[in-house]
Amino acid sequence: MTGKSILSLTLLPVLAFGQTAAAPTFAGKWKVHTSIANTERDSTCTFEQKEKELVGSCELENGPVKVSGTVNGDQAVWSYDSEYSGTPLTAKYTGTLAAGKISGEVTVERFGVTGEFTADPAE
Repeated sequence: MTGKSILSLTLLPVLAFGQTAAAPTFAGKWKVHTSIANTERDSTCTFEQKEKELVGSCELENGPVKVSGTVNGDQAVWSYDSEYSGTPLTAKYTGTLAAGKISGEVTVERFGVTGEFTADPAE
């Protein structure tokens, strides 16, 4: 084997490693559109991601709420406590990040309702 062949074989794994895709991140500011129980709502959420932990806040019609959740690859689950007509509730979002957008399902167990949501990066 020549010196060039050995050098090429040595560099191949380094070059291949450099071309791996970056892990998806949920960090940033998102415009979230939720459709649940025939009601459409828009909010703005800001997330910080530290490995598999997701924290942040969402600005709702009745004020800001704290968000906590987890990330597993391109999927995330987060929730926040709020209220509806004076009744406390927890909204739980389960979504997948693909093509720069998050989409998935939202559940409000206290009321037994589910719906869908999409989130686009906020500018």
